[in-house]
Amino acid sequence: MFASCRGVFGHMFQNNWINGVLYMPSFNKQTVFNIYGQPRYKYCDDIIFYNDVNNSFFYRSSPWNGSEFIGGPKPVASTLLPVNIGPQQSDDSANTRQILFPTTILDMGKRDEFIGEICSSSEFEGKYLGNTFMSSSYNDSSDILQLGIISRLVNANWLGQLFNSGAGSINQFFSRSGDRIDGDIAQSFSINSEYQINPFIAGNYADNQIYVGEDTTGPVFGVFYNASGVTNNSQYKNRRALSPGINIYNFTPLLQNQYGYPKTQEVPFYKWLISASNSIFGNELNNWYTSANGNQTGNGFYKQKYQSLDVIGDDYFKTPLMSTGFPNIYYGFITNYDTLGNPVISSPVVPNPVLVGSPNHFYFGLKNGKTALNRFIKLYIDTELE
Repeated sequence: MFASCRGVFGHMFQNNWINGVLYMPSFNKQTVFNIYGQPRYKYCDDIIFYNDVNNSFFYRSSPWNGSEFIGGPKPVASTLLPVNIGPQQSDDSANTRQILFPTTILDMGKRDEFIGEICSSSEFEGKYLGNTFMSSSYNDSSDILQLGIISRLVNANWLGQLFNSGAGSINQFFSRSGDRIDGDIAQSFSINSEYQINPFIAGNYADNQIYVGEDTTGPVFGVFYNASGVTNNSQYKNRRALSPGINIYNFTPLLQNQYGYPKTQEVPFYKWLISASNSIFGNELNNWYTSANGNQTGNGFYKQKYQSLDVIGDDYFKTPLMSTGFPNIYYGFITNYDTLGNPVISSPVVPNPVLVGSPNHFYFGLKNGKTALNRFIKLYIDTELE
């Protein structure tokens, strides 16, 4: 508990969706002149490219070989720093390949709610989503961390290992190689900050929507997240409107209109590997699948047009029960419900890497009230904001 209060459990949303930032980082350069007075620049060429034709600097995107996103090489760790190999017995302390910094532009829908009523253009056919976006999709994760700690403390086998570890007992929470936090905790953090997810806070989830159990590798926990609940499907409708662009008017019978986003970009993705387990949540060794070769047919990273991704298709995490019965919808995150809308604990393991978070994982990560989105809301959505 002392360690958790002292910042041992750091948070960095890096791999879910793509590695990217809303505003590119600043960089330093040194200018050196030769004997002819011509400038030469020294800078970090890992993320910066200098174009001598127009004397301008550009940020590098994700490496591309003409047909595939191939990523950059894994950084070489210093021999002066020890690396925790961990139970997987391989050094995956860094991603096998680095997607780096691809840039993606997101179509956030019509500027005004009424513009589709006065303009007949197909450009304004989509659902109005402006009032559903916040400065950040981040939701507080302290309750999840507390649940993760408790799920370990109530496990007798884990406690025995803890007491035998002495001063290194805190490492029991970082079972993945490279001192990374346990995979079941990491995926709960990630899903908790998806667009339109009901965050894990007191009162949002009942006891039967929280799973605490044990796998052969150790304790495992999970939350049966929802983006719609059983009676209110508004959040699910918003997620489907954002991608792949479907307006849902009614569920029984299903009435919908797919307008889509023809100008959306093709971007690369890391996938998430659910380790073999008797739980749909996998286990603490769940990890990112960062090898470029094998993510799809070909030799590059898995790639899709960003706002064409659909939880009913593509490679989202799914189990058989998620496509039948009530509520008869795909959720697009790691969870499962039976035909009555109740969470199911046991289900078949997903053997292949899956897509999670995308395209609903938005993490702007900027100060509330200070983003370009806040300025847009103040100007066009809520004129009373001062």
